[in-house]
Amino acid sequence: MFKANMIAPCGLDCNLCNESLKRENPCPGCNGSNEYKPEFCSICCKIINCEFRGSLQGDYCDKCPQYPCEHLHEREYRYMNQYPLSESPMNNLKMIREKGMDYFLEKQKEYWTCPECGGIISVHTGLCSNCSKNYQHNMNMASAKDYDELLLLWEASVRSTHHFLTEDDIQYYKPLIRNEYFQAVELHLIRDGQTQQIVAFMGLSDDLIEMLFVHPAQQGKGYGKKLIEYAIHKKNIRKVDVNEQNEQALRFYRNRGFEVIARDATDGQGKPYPILHMQLKPVRLRKAEIKELPELRCVFEESVRTSCRKNYSPEQIDAWINRASPERWQELFSSDLQFIIAEETESFRITGFTSFNQQGYLHSMFLLPQFQGQGIATILLDHAEDFAHRNHLPSLFAEVSLTARPFFEKHGFIVEEEQSVKIKDTEMTNFKMRKFFIHDL
Repeated sequence: MFKANMIAPCGLDCNLCNESLKRENPCPGCNGSNEYKPEFCSICCKIINCEFRGSLQGDYCDKCPQYPCEHLHEREYRYMNQYPLSESPMNNLKMIREKGMDYFLEKQKEYWTCPECGGIISVHTGLCSNCSKNYQHNMNMASAKDYDELLLLWEASVRSTHHFLTEDDIQYYKPLIRNEYFQAVELHLIRDGQTQQIVAFMGLSDDLIEMLFVHPAQQGKGYGKKLIEYAIHKKNIRKVDVNEQNEQALRFYRNRGFEVIARDATDGQGKPYPILHMQLKPVRLRKAEIKELPELRCVFEESVRTSCRKNYSPEQIDAWINRASPERWQELFSSDLQFIIAEETESFRITGFTSFNQQGYLHSMFLLPQFQGQGIATILLDHAEDFAHRNHLPSLFAEVSLTARPFFEKHGFIVEEEQSVKIKDTEMTNFKMRKFFIHDL
């Protein structure tokens, strides 16, 4: 559980500290008593023992007239560069001030919770505190000494994906990348945990992902996703520019929820390579993770209790909800169903979800009541239909409630059968519905 009193004055999240994650005698965090606190934190830490701390009256370091001091800069560098995973104290303080503590803690929970078991990932070891899964992708900020290696990666990636560039183009851009572009952006890189070679990197400006490259031999391992989610969640960046002819990158960004908002006929050097300006959608679709099952259950329950009460009795609704036990959710998530969530990208709240399988069975679709009537259900259904078209499925079929029947009829589904479903001693009416497709040969 992520707690506000575990946020240190410097902005570090003590929830992620290896000492606070110990099973026996865990550290109470920088704001707690010295009992069970390691010597570095209780005695040696120059920030905890700073002469100005008393004047802050329990507030954070960014309220200090000396902010950011040399001690905080040292802490920032150490946590961005010397541990298996990166954490930025100053970015944390900025988010707390701009978005509030509740928002910050929710973002920390999303970013640092193990998707396998729900444990907290240690920033110091890169390991889940519960199941010990290794998350050591070694993401750090780059320095000038990394530029030559980054340039080699850039060239390998470009030759693999930018087939529209000529050899003269590549040789033209290389010195610009090395001597100008790298210095103009904030560079974040990922190193292989064993070889320490750079496998991917990203360059950021104030509000834009300026560049993102993954080594060809490392593509498909999730490095691009890690970088872009870091930019979105930790840097609050919502925009990216991409070459129109780089179809692989365009597909990648669309899958992460970006859409094209503008186009330039040439690139920044005036060359005839169109640039697409993309922006994160207000609501994006993505695959659900196992750590999100509790939130999916809440969406399901709130949707059923609020939206279906005009068609079903309280007893029927209770039976419907109680059938979906935590064990049943785990079973469904481990089955052949794909769970797709609709995520509101300002707060990153899950607004709704759907699930379907390779046979065209549309198993579920639920939305939070406050997000109904905004077209989100249609976006989810369109995604399922797009999946059916891509896989040449003859139809989508579903078991649909009385409440949802008008929505599905509006979108071309027909009733094949009205049926009575019995849950223990409670009977309910729903409908087998199907939509047929005609695919182009």
